[in-house]
Amino acid sequence: MTLINAMKIQWLKLQRLIITQKLSGQVLKRRTGNLASSINVGGPMTATDFFATPAEIIGRVGTKVWYGKVHEYGGSFTVKAHDREVSQVFGKSVTPFTQHVRSYTANFPERSFLRSGLKDMSSQMRDAIANAVKESLA
Repeated sequence: MTLINAMKIQWLKLQRLIITQKLSGQVLKRRTGNLASSINVGGPMTATDFFATPAEIIGRVGTKVWYGKVHEYGGSFTVKAHDREVSQVFGKSVTPFTQHVRSYTANFPERSFLRSGLKDMSSQMRDAIANAVKESLA
């Protein structure tokens, strides 16, 4: 197996681990699927790509979805004051009315799904790449 193929296989396995485990209950629970679909190559919000030149092989797994960074690293951000339409109160339908919501700060704990996935697979990835190098030198 060539080094490029070994890298590409590990890159695909990392994507699969993040989507099927990290974003499906192990770290975060999937709600809309937007974050998971942004991990796959080809979407407008993806930061995942793979390319090889004679000098380097780079495989990236990531997202450009704004809340992905908040989940990955934790932190806080300010929600601006806004008006919202209320049509349900305590689970019961009411005549819709507009409610003003004051500005507030939302705090999120760190829930790494990218870095923890890479950490989980790092030894497997190193072994696969080392084996590919040994094969190509033999």
